[in-house]
Amino acid sequence: MQRSAYGKGLHCHARNVAMHFQRSVSIGLLLLLSIQFLAFRPAGESQVVSLNFKNAPLQKVFNEIRKQTGYTFTYSETDLSKAKPVNISISNIRILDALTLIFQEQPLTYTVIERIIIIKEKAEKKINQEQRSLQSLVPMDVHGRVLNEHNDPVAGVTVRVKGSEKIGTYTDGEGEFVLRNIESNVTLVLTAVNITSIEAKVDGRKYLDLKVMGKTAPLDEVQVIAYGKTSQRFNVGNSATVKAEDIEKQPVKNPLLALQGRVPGLEVTPANGLRGSGVTIRIQGTNSLYSGNDPLILIDGVPYASQTLRTTSVGTILLGNSGSPTGAAVGGAGSPLNYINPSDIESIDVLKDADATAIYGSRAANGAILITTKKGKAGNTQLDLNLSQGWGKVGKFMNVLNTKQYLEMRREAFNNDGVPIPSIITNPSNTNYDVNGHWDTTRDANWQKELIGGTAQYSNVILTVSGGTVNTQFRLSGTYNRMTTVFLGNSGNPSKNLSFSLNNVSLNKRFTLQFSGSYMDDLNTLPGVDFTKSAITLPPNAPALYTSDGSLNWAPNAAGRSSFSNPLTQLDVKYKAQTTNLVANLAMGYKLMDGLELRTSLGYTNQQLNEYMGYPLSIYAPENRLVPDPSLLRAADYSNSNINSWIIEPQLNYQCSFGYHKFNALIGGTAQQRNSNGYSLSGSGYTTDASLEDPKAAVSIRVGSTVPVTYKYVGVFGRLSYSFKDRFLFSLTARRDGSSRFGPANRFHNFGAIGGGWIFSEEGLIRKKLRFLSFGKIRGSYGTTGNDQIGDYVYIPQFAPYSVAVPYQGTAGYSLGGLFNPHLEWEETRKLQIGVDLGFFKDRVLITANYALNRCSNQLMDYNLPYITGADRINYNFPATLQNRSIELAFRSVNYRNANVEWTSNVNITFPENKLLSFPNIETSSYAQFLIIGKSFNVLQLRSVIGVDPLTGIFLLQGKNGPTSNPSEVLPRVAIIEPQQKYSGGFQNNIRYRQLQFGFSFQFVKKLGLKYFAGQVPGHFNRGNGNQPTSVLDRWQKPGDIAEYQKFSQNSSLASIYSSVFYSDYSITNASFIRLNNVSLSCQLPSEWMHKISFRSANLYLHAQNLFTITPYKGWDPEKPGTVALPQLRLITVGIQATL
Repeated sequence: MQRSAYGKGLHCHARNVAMHFQRSVSIGLLLLLSIQFLAFRPAGESQVVSLNFKNAPLQKVFNEIRKQTGYTFTYSETDLSKAKPVNISISNIRILDALTLIFQEQPLTYTVIERIIIIKEKAEKKINQEQRSLQSLVPMDVHGRVLNEHNDPVAGVTVRVKGSEKIGTYTDGEGEFVLRNIESNVTLVLTAVNITSIEAKVDGRKYLDLKVMGKTAPLDEVQVIAYGKTSQRFNVGNSATVKAEDIEKQPVKNPLLALQGRVPGLEVTPANGLRGSGVTIRIQGTNSLYSGNDPLILIDGVPYASQTLRTTSVGTILLGNSGSPTGAAVGGAGSPLNYINPSDIESIDVLKDADATAIYGSRAANGAILITTKKGKAGNTQLDLNLSQGWGKVGKFMNVLNTKQYLEMRREAFNNDGVPIPSIITNPSNTNYDVNGHWDTTRDANWQKELIGGTAQYSNVILTVSGGTVNTQFRLSGTYNRMTTVFLGNSGNPSKNLSFSLNNVSLNKRFTLQFSGSYMDDLNTLPGVDFTKSAITLPPNAPALYTSDGSLNWAPNAAGRSSFSNPLTQLDVKYKAQTTNLVANLAMGYKLMDGLELRTSLGYTNQQLNEYMGYPLSIYAPENRLVPDPSLLRAADYSNSNINSWIIEPQLNYQCSFGYHKFNALIGGTAQQRNSNGYSLSGSGYTTDASLEDPKAAVSIRVGSTVPVTYKYVGVFGRLSYSFKDRFLFSLTARRDGSSRFGPANRFHNFGAIGGGWIFSEEGLIRKKLRFLSFGKIRGSYGTTGNDQIGDYVYIPQFAPYSVAVPYQGTAGYSLGGLFNPHLEWEETRKLQIGVDLGFFKDRVLITANYALNRCSNQLMDYNLPYITGADRINYNFPATLQNRSIELAFRSVNYRNANVEWTSNVNITFPENKLLSFPNIETSSYAQFLIIGKSFNVLQLRSVIGVDPLTGIFLLQGKNGPTSNPSEVLPRVAIIEPQQKYSGGFQNNIRYRQLQFGFSFQFVKKLGLKYFAGQVPGHFNRGNGNQPTSVLDRWQKPGDIAEYQKFSQNSSLASIYSSVFYSDYSITNASFIRLNNVSLSCQLPSEWMHKISFRSANLYLHAQNLFTITPYKGWDPEKPGTVALPQLRLITVGIQATL
């Protein structure tokens, strides 16, 4: 008898390649193709199901699938009676993948015809018993791969022969395994804490693709390491991983900003809140006193620049740079990482200790950051569309004086100086416009609201097509992103990005190929100035920005001269930065024999950045334009930089296992070259404003800086990993590096590391006595890495052109920048780290603790020379040792979990300590005024302020002979301040209720920082600026007053003492803060709705960034204390992500 069940059923210019992706036409074509794709794709590919059954009859599962998808099942009761109970828990999985999981262990099979699923009994091969017995005795090697329900490889799965405790192995980082000399008809048992255990018959097959159902197991999530993959369970190094799901929730331009507060031992600090600004990155502190401290950054194994060239200095005043240390060559504007699309990133892994980084040698002395991009996955072709719109605002304004308070300050300043308040009636030439009656003393403008109180508009569109077979997978993605500023005007930062990946494995599983890359075209058009300073210092009674007829207001006095430097003139100062960025990688592998694979990785990057800033005639006050030749006032700056690099890394990898022993050996080599070329120009004398962008239109051109540099690097490396019973772990790493940045005597150097671990929770006694302890591992590592971040050609004399107004005999001269030092050596960092990983209650609670001790010696610094030598310095190795010590703690817990609700928490905290351990003969060097043995590298030696003299109302400082207010006296620097962080960390929570998900992330930092100083004496009016923070109201007014600030003064007589106070301990304050970095809320739309519109899934979301900050700091931004720049914006976005 038959029974049926029925129911509902995505800058290279045109001269290079025709990649005009930035044109909207291309996006339109992609959308058109998407529509056609939707029109002709089979309906079944759009169906997803969510199932949760335990020991359920198969028919019950059929009924639920019928309700969700409308598919029909046809079967006989006889066949169905042979079915096994079903155990399955999946969410929004394609129906074909769901059927594969359901029928994997059933004696039944299925066929899908249109929307009908036909069930029947599996047909067995008719082989007689004698043949079957003979075949089962023939030994064979079985190769396999284990994938989860998302077609992701599953590492660390135990694969053993059923009935034997000795014959077995484990899957590697790619989910692959090999079993040798086993019988052809055995059954394999697959077990791991992160999967549901299954059994699979070999049935004479040599290659197996096995599907398993995954379970949440953070210890077994894949971690990317140097030249390979592992998991936290078996990793003996100190590393941390941030996944795409956490990165995608944060609408940031620089992907590393998404790591703030999430990785212990990592500091990520933006230069300011402008789009495309620089970002400083430090892993476990600062290792080098005067050389580079940037980590190695790799994108799919390809090294990527951490700083732009110094020729890109046009926008530095706006965007800042990316973490150049004091004394080292300063990089250019912004950060190269601004040109990596965050939505293309699958994961970011931060490598910290010697075991993790020594194999990279000198390039990773300061740690390494591995960015892995998204790749295609096997499965039906799918189209993903992600649309979002957002709005950004300054989260908090500084408390400054209003008009009443400001005028009180100014009038009191005149009174303190014994000067009558001026009047424009009696003295028309007086320039104290704020109090002399020329400006309206009743006007009370909120300049922060007017100048930086706008709303930045954020738009993001992502279109992705992906899919493929088991052997070939692809992914193609296009992104358009645009964000404006909170300033007046139409400035913005649009970018277009195209990324791709293609993976292929041959039918015999021996040859593999992976080709991936990304191309971005980015245009940043900011105004010529950050209006933040004007918004704070402009007097509240300053004139309006525009006149009644809509023109810029100059508020001229009786003589016709402007009384007001209108800040909006800077809107005519045009800044434009055009950047194209290409990153490409080709990786190939071939299995020469079982366990032996030859790999080659080839990478290429090219970043082109062109900058322009124009100063038209309109930025000058009208009276200043009345010169004989106004064209001389027009000026422009230009810069051009190109960084391109290539790398080739052949590798030979061998892995084998026998019994309880597992070995993995890797040897390889590196050949890398980076070419950097750039220049900067300044022009003047343009006939019209419209010609400013063309340097040929300038009457005079001056060449600023030039950079023609080639950096070459070679190395050989090796690593041996061994594990016994997956309980005792050992790793040995070695590398020999050669760098073109060192002289012939010390061009090559050796580095290495040793690491080990013991998973003590696998010991019988521990398992028996401490049942609550599900996992326990002690690990440690020690090794050495080098540092070659010293700039290029520093070991040889460098001549620079030297220009004078009247050159000698018409010939340009040259200046000597340094002397030849062929014995220049590598800095060397020795790293010792010890850690413990603990899991409790079936890994629902995970605790990680690390102790790090890093010492960097042989410091590369400039040795100052007398001018009689012909040069002012020589680069030299000083016998100084800088130590970084830290304790890192991370806590992760599953607080509650059932079928409908899940709540997880993550907490991390780092206690860093940095100090100069030794510096022989420092007292005889020029560095004695900056460094102190036993103190941190950034120690401040400041003057000491005693307070405000109650009698005179002037600041008192500690002098050589006691308190003094005499600014001409040489004041000793007796205050020793260490502004380094005391501790920092983060706290994240994620809560899921059915289809709703809510998460938030806090960042906290305990540190000291500089107070905000307005740059002039309170009470002084200078070129239209004079406002102060409200804190100056706590000032001296009469003899006997105990006050925080000295008395107000309208002249510059107290400026010198005020400047001395700025460089004193008085300027140090508590700059600690707690910031709500991110809040995310999303809702998965019901599958029934998706079925009606032929969507696989759809997700509505809201993301909020930098919602609020709690801090005692009274300045602008505690993250960058002492600076006056736009802070990180509060950005709220809403969007929809749909899979078709």
